[in-house]
Amino acid sequence: MANTLSTVLFIEDVPVGYMITEENDHVQFTPSQFSSKACCPPDFEVTIEQDAYHFQPSVAEDVKAQAISTLAQLHAGKLISNRQK
Repeated sequence: MANTLSTVLFIEDVPVGYMITEENDHVQFTPSQFSSKACCPPDFEVTIEQDAYHFQPSVAEDVKAQAISTLAQLHAGKLISNRQK
């Protein structure tokens, strides 16, 4: 069963709402339908392997940093698991 949460990431200094869906061994970041019109926010997936974060497709370093920070906060709050392969 998927666990769905939300957050805001800044893409080119524009706040973009993202739905975060955790399923199996990955976390999917999907821009909300309302935010996607403001700029060109990427959809991306994150997997955690041995304390390393892997992004597919690749995203800008500032977006990676924001996503990793968000995942750390969600994990600390026990809102997502910290599955590792």
